[in-house]
Amino acid sequence: MKPFTNLDEALATLHQRTSSSRFGLRHFKQCVADLGNPQLQLKVVHVAGTNGKGSVSNYVATTLELANYKVGLYTSPFLITHNDRFRINHQP
Repeated sequence: MKPFTNLDEALATLHQRTSSSRFGLRHFKQCVADLGNPQLQLKVVHVAGTNGKGSVSNYVATTLELANYKVGLYTSPFLITHNDRFRINHQP
Protein backbone atom coordinates (compact mmCIF):
# COMPACT_ATOMS: atom_id res chain seq x y z
CA MET A 1 0.00 0.00 0.00
CA LYS A 2 1.50 3.34 -1.03
CA PRO A 3 1.32 6.27 1.39
CA PHE A 4 -1.36 8.87 0.84
CA THR A 5 -0.19 12.30 -0.28
CA ASN A 6 -3.35 14.16 0.67
CA LEU A 7 -6.64 13.84 2.51
CA ASP A 8 -8.70 13.34 -0.66
CA GLU A 9 -6.72 10.19 -1.56
CA ALA A 10 -7.19 8.78 1.94
CA LEU A 11 -10.93 9.47 1.94
CA ALA A 12 -11.37 8.01 -1.55
CA THR A 13 -9.67 4.80 -0.42
CA LEU A 14 -11.88 4.58 2.66
CA HIS A 15 -15.04 5.09 0.61
CA GLN A 16 -14.00 2.35 -1.85
CA ARG A 17 -13.90 -0.26 0.89
CA THR A 18 -16.96 -2.47 1.20
CA SER A 19 -18.62 -3.62 4.37
CA SER A 20 -18.17 -7.22 3.21
CA SER A 21 -14.42 -7.11 3.77
CA ARG A 22 -13.14 -9.65 6.27
CA PHE A 23 -11.67 -8.43 9.50
CA GLY A 24 -8.29 -9.61 10.66
CA LEU A 25 -4.87 -8.45 11.72
CA ARG A 26 -3.21 -8.59 8.28
CA HIS A 27 -3.89 -4.95 7.39
CA PHE A 28 -3.01 -3.72 10.87
CA LYS A 29 0.25 -5.67 10.87
CA GLN A 30 1.15 -4.20 7.48
CA CYS A 31 0.31 -0.70 8.69
CA VAL A 32 2.55 -0.89 11.77
CA ALA A 33 5.29 -2.53 9.67
CA ASP A 34 5.08 0.40 7.22
CA LEU A 35 5.49 2.74 10.20
CA GLY A 36 8.59 0.88 11.38
CA ASN A 37 6.83 -1.08 14.15
CA PRO A 38 6.84 1.77 16.70
CA GLN A 39 5.03 -0.46 19.22
CA LEU A 40 8.26 -2.42 19.70
CA GLN A 41 9.84 0.64 21.33
CA LEU A 42 7.11 0.96 23.98
CA LYS A 43 7.24 -0.51 27.47
CA VAL A 44 3.63 -1.48 28.10
CA VAL A 45 1.67 -3.53 30.59
CA HIS A 46 -1.79 -4.42 29.25
CA VAL A 47 -4.20 -5.70 31.89
CA ALA A 48 -7.19 -7.66 30.57
CA GLY A 49 -9.77 -10.02 31.96
CA THR A 50 -13.18 -10.10 33.58
CA ASN A 51 -12.58 -8.88 37.12
CA GLY A 52 -9.91 -6.93 39.00
CA LYS A 53 -8.44 -4.92 36.13
CA GLY A 54 -8.64 -1.62 38.01
CA SER A 55 -7.04 -3.04 41.14
CA VAL A 56 -4.28 -4.80 39.23
CA SER A 57 -3.60 -1.73 37.08
CA ASN A 58 -3.29 0.51 40.12
CA TYR A 59 -1.09 -2.03 41.91
CA VAL A 60 1.25 -2.29 38.90
CA ALA A 61 1.28 1.50 38.43
CA THR A 62 2.12 2.12 42.09
CA THR A 63 4.85 -0.53 42.05
CA LEU A 64 6.45 0.99 38.94
CA GLU A 65 6.22 4.51 40.37
CA LEU A 66 7.98 3.34 43.54
CA ALA A 67 10.74 2.01 41.27
CA ASN A 68 11.06 5.57 39.81
CA TYR A 69 9.33 4.88 36.49
CA LYS A 70 7.10 7.51 34.93
CA VAL A 71 3.75 5.73 34.60
CA GLY A 72 0.83 6.58 32.34
CA LEU A 73 -2.42 4.86 33.29
CA TYR A 74 -5.66 4.69 31.31
CA THR A 75 -8.73 3.26 33.02
CA SER A 76 -12.40 3.13 32.16
CA PRO A 77 -15.02 4.14 33.12
CA PHE A 78 -14.21 7.58 34.43
CA LEU A 79 -15.14 8.48 38.02
CA ILE A 80 -16.17 12.14 37.79
CA THR A 81 -14.97 13.56 34.45
CA HIS A 82 -13.60 12.02 31.26
CA ASN A 83 -10.15 13.32 32.22
CA ASP A 84 -10.14 10.86 35.14
CA ARG A 85 -9.38 8.06 32.69
CA PHE A 86 -5.86 9.37 32.01
CA ARG A 87 -3.28 9.69 34.78
CA ILE A 88 0.48 10.14 34.87
CA ASN A 89 2.00 9.04 38.16
CA HIS A 90 -1.50 9.04 39.69
CA GLN A 91 -2.10 12.69 38.70
CA PRO A 92 -5.06 13.42 36.39
